[in-house]
Amino acid sequence: MRDLGHVLDALLDGVIVLDRHGRVERLNAEACRILEGSAETLAGQGVERLLGSGHAVARLARTTLATGSSAAESAQPVERRHARSLVVDVAVAPLPDAAGGLDGAVVVVQDRTL
Repeated sequence: MRDLGHVLDALLDGVIVLDRHGRVERLNAEACRILEGSAETLAGQGVERLLGSGHAVARLARTTLATGSSAAESAQPVERRHARSLVVDVAVAPLPDAAGGLDGAVVVVQDRTL
């Protein structure tokens, strides 16, 4: 069986896995590039710490964690410290636990910068 980390790192989109409290459990290499951080430094951070509490990533993640419904927004700006700004599409889906309850969320961030 393939290692999930290698599979996630092969994706062209950023993937961020959040626990039920909105803390980063795992992210792939593309998410690290977009967020300008390493998996080690971003792990355990609240979703609001990634791009700010008003950014679509945080807003949509909190909506999904509160309602259990998927959410998406297009063309969201990402201001970065060390590289040029990006425009991303953001989609968030709930992650169910074994009993069908809400166990977290997965955030997909697609770089749409031209």
